[in-house]
Amino acid sequence: MDRTFSFPNIKPVIMKVNRIVKCDGSSLWGCTENVRPKIKYIEFDYDTDYRFFHIKVYHNYGSWVIYTDDGFAEAISEIVSKKIGKRISINFTEQGMQNNRYASMQCMYKTGDIALLRFFKRKGLI
Repeated sequence: MDRTFSFPNIKPVIMKVNRIVKCDGSSLWGCTENVRPKIKYIEFDYDTDYRFFHIKVYHNYGSWVIYTDDGFAEAISEIVSKKIGKRISINFTEQGMQNNRYASMQCMYKTGDIALLRFFKRKGLI
């Protein structure tokens, strides 16, 4: 039995980033070509009921229209993957969860959630 998910009360984990990323203009909701939001930090909030991380990306761009921008999602995937030492794929959650200066995201595959749990546990963060 995999005990990776046996954490009853996991507090959110904050990853400081302070990095500018480049959107590729692929957003379905507005023009994001040449948009370069600065990522301030990423918050990982584990949902024990559904067993996944809600990944909250805080940035300085004043609009939620970066939603669905593939360049933004890939940049977040790269930042987190580099930090944890394992390639994971991160993408946006539903449109209604997006906000100005905040992107709601999640791992695309359960293996990403498992990799995050193992990394945070190894670092003593959970």
